Amino acid sequence: MEQALIGLVGILLGLIISEYFRRSSRVETFAKEIFLKRLKIYETLYYKINNARSIASDIFENPEYSNEERHAIWSEVVMDIAEYNDKHAIFLHDEITVHCLSSLMGIDEYYYIDKTEEKEKHIQQFRDDCVNLIGMIKNEIGLTKIEKLFGKITGAKHESEIIQYYKEVKKKYKKKGIEAISEKEE
Repeated sequence: MEQALIGLVGILLGLIISEYFRRSSRVETFAKEIFLKRLKIYETLYYKINNARSIASDIFENPEYSNEERHAIWSEVVMDIAEYNDKHAIFLHDEITVHCLSSLMGIDEYYYIDKTEEKEKHIQQFRDDCVNLIGMIKNEIGLTKIEKLFGKITGAKHESEIIQYYKEVKKKYKKKGIEAISEKEE
């Protein structure tokens, strides 16, 4: 009787362990698919943000646009990104979506700011917000950690005057608390 009870407990324990590993395997399979889907979504958002930066630069500097044209161009950019974020909301981090759309609002009005210092301040804030957003995207999909890992593996040290200047700018952004440069995930 005791052996039958031990055998029954063994079978039950085996079933429980088997079920645990089956579910873990299923989670790993879904995790891979979800990761790849998120990677593609964030990659597209990254390209949309870079495109928006280029269009914003044109809007900031081009005197040929009327107020209506400037507004129409920028509204199209904002709506495109907003619709993209809404469509993929299940895969995008809420904070990134909020930062993304908040950073884009009102950019078309910067051209009309009379005080040069104030105008430059707003334009620089927009640029900083975009750099921050790109850093958030890189952190969200794990690129920041992967770059560090590859750097440790290869031991590559890049040196040039341009890279030295980049490192100085990077320190400046880090002091400003911009996430893309400070890499807060460390």
